[in-house]
This record gives sequence, C-alpha cells and structure tokens, in this order.
Amino acid sequence: MKYRRIVLLSKEPRRQNCAFFLWNKGNRIRICKTFMINTFGITERTIRTVIQSKASATGIVVADNRGKHGNQKKIDNEILDSVRAHINSVPRVESHYVRASTSREFIEGGLSIAEMHRNYAKERKSANKPEVNYDTYARIFNFEFNIGFFAPRKDQCDLCESYKNAEETEKEKLENAYQLHLKEKKLSREEKA
Repeated sequence: MKYRRIVLLSKEPRRQNCAFFLWNKGNRIRICKTFMINTFGITERTIRTVIQSKASATGIVVADNRGKHGNQKKIDNEILDSVRAHINSVPRVESHYVRASTSREFIEGGLSIAEMHRNYAKERKSANKPEVNYDTYARIFNFEFNIGFFAPRKDQCDLCESYKNAEETEKEKLENAYQLHLKEKKLSREEKA
C-alpha cells in the first residue's frame, strides 16, 4: 500500500489521499480500494486503522502495542507449583503393551481434568490457600504433562477385551484366567517401578 499526499496552494490543506497498488509481472498497477478489499479479503475498517496508525513523519505503520502494558495479572509461582505437585501426586501407569513407542502415561480410575481440579480446589480451600481456576489447571495439565485418561485401543489385550465383552456365562469360564492375568499385570508393573 502506498499513500500519496497532494498539496494544493489553497488555504486549507487537503486530507491524505490514498492510492493502492499491486505488482503484476514487475509492473506496479494502481487499483481501487474495492478491488483491494476483495482481493485481500479485508474490510474497509482494516484499511482505515492502518492509515490512522501510520506515523506521519516516517510513513511507517506504528507497531501494535495491545497487551504490552505490563499490567497483566501474574499467578504466583508457589501456586503454580502446587498445581504441578497435585498432578504429580495422582498415581499413573505406563502403557502396558506399547511402552517402546510412547512415553505417555495414563491415569486409571475414571478421573478427568475437571474432577482433578475439584480435588485440588478442595485441598487448597481446606488449607486456606489460594488456588488456580480450571482454565489454568487444564493448561498446565495439557501443556506440561504427557498424561492421558484412558487406555488406548492398542493397549487392550485380547483376554481383557474378551472378558469385558463376554456374556455372564462366558465370564464365569474366563474368571480364573482373567484374575491370574490381572495379578501378572500388577506384578509386572511393580517390578518395573
């Protein structure tokens, strides 16, 4: 976008005149404002804002300073560390069958981020200490930890799946093998820890 100012020898100077140009095969072609708006998919207000924010002395658009005032609310590091400590206190298990291909850990017991936040808030309130809101808790959980809430499909063994999907009569037949399998799985996790 190039702006051109024409000065007449009248008593009142004219307001700024805007001319819009596009490059086509090395040639600079003047275009109208409507063509520019439709080509770039912008609004007339966008153009007006750019023109108004231009520094008159240099002709360069001034940087946008929104959010750079330094007056943002900061959460104390002690409170953020309490969130991390709470998340670390929840027992986790590694993936059972695909350990080599993932470092993701899983939380058993049907918990969710919302339930974990409620537990965290309850603990902090009982200790008369400040807590973070759900959004901050979820942001820390999602971006600082590699934890999931369910066992992935790949992680389900055939015996567990067949027991889970079996009818009552079939479950009775599989019960002993399934209980033995659960004990072996538990022992395997304890040995690894």
